Amino acid sequence: MKPTFTLFAAALFFTLAPTPCFAIWDVLIVSKQEAKELGFDVRATAGKKYTQVTLEFSADGKLKDFTQINMKLGKGDDLIVSAPLREDRSKPGRILVGVTLGHTQLDKLALTVMVPYRDGGLGGVAYELRVKDLVDVKNTP
Repeated sequence: MKPTFTLFAAALFFTLAPTPCFAIWDVLIVSKQEAKELGFDVRATAGKKYTQVTLEFSADGKLKDFTQINMKLGKGDDLIVSAPLREDRSKPGRILVGVTLGHTQLDKLALTVMVPYRDGGLGGVAYELRVKDLVDVKNTP
């Protein structure tokens, strides 16, 4: 009788206990050609000590439902900083974000555009734009 009660109690606990639900985000590393096809425009403007990196794209098409843009400096266990960026919507139909950093850190910078699934499912696509793959880092003094 006791094993039956224990089994019933365990089944009831696992049925009623909240379970974590993890959204699945597909991370796509965007190449230069794919960035052009998606409408991403990544630019780097060099100053004496710092470089201004801007990302601009259309608020239509595949990217119209984006929720946020994150910047990441470093990767894996060597992550230096990660933060969401505030977008500039002053141009109608266009989204613009920017970040300023030292020349030596430019090759460690990645911008990620988060676009959730449209069907209401959890997760979505995270388009990761590695700046070193999209702009000529060596020619940015």
